Amino acid sequence: MREYKDYQSKLTDVEKQENEGGDAAEQHIPALFMLVFAFMTAGATYFLNEAGMRGSPFYEMTIGSERAALLVTFILEGSLLAIVLLGHWILKSLPQRKASKIALPALEGILCVNFITAFVMLNKGIETAILPAVKLYAQWGAPLAALASGIFWIYIAVHRRKTIMRNQMLDDAAESERLWAEQHKTDQKRYRDTYQNISDSPEMQEMREEIAVTQAIEQIARESQITFAEAEEIYYRIQERKRRSTGSGSGTGYQSANWRSNQPTRRP
Repeated sequence: MREYKDYQSKLTDVEKQENEGGDAAEQHIPALFMLVFAFMTAGATYFLNEAGMRGSPFYEMTIGSERAALLVTFILEGSLLAIVLLGHWILKSLPQRKASKIALPALEGILCVNFITAFVMLNKGIETAILPAVKLYAQWGAPLAALASGIFWIYIAVHRRKTIMRNQMLDDAAESERLWAEQHKTDQKRYRDTYQNISDSPEMQEMREEIAVTQAIEQIARESQITFAEAEEIYYRIQERKRRSTGSGSGTGYQSANWRSNQPTRRP
């Protein structure tokens, strides 16, 4: 999930840099030459398809050869320009980019063949020997190419919906993770505050003092080679003498293990 949020942040930064700054020549000159290429191939594609569809009973009875050639030209050239110039915004998922890697070389090949064939026909005249092949291509191949382009864009549209749904799911998961992290941070702070309050309480301070006394008695007992009970008895006799000599209260209030009823004597 962290990788997805990093990807979103980097993508936003890249888009911001492309929109706000950068070298204008680096951005616009390739697009300018792409438009010139599309203009040249569009003219050749229209000329080639109109010459091949002219005289076809099917096209004469439906939309006409000129309109059919214009429609095929728009689909092929529009698909090429959309993939090249707008692919960064349109093709966001991996399946979409894979499909575009197949469609783009195919479109480039078709348009280049159209341009070369139209150049040959213009050089040798329309009634050239390749006219039957041109008619066959224009009446059957060009519509199939336009149909393939339509199928490509349907595939892109379907995967766009899937991409939106997947991104929404990832956004929801990222938001849930953020809320969980904030709640976990709040809980940890509350736990630390509670621990700090308990640790600083008078009861805990008194417990630390008694533990320190017990550990000190155990240490002295080991060094003197006597039992813990004997060392403890000596310590509290001293405490009792001090209490009597000063006339104060009961001292620390801690009683020897030998003086506590029903308690076993501790041994080192």
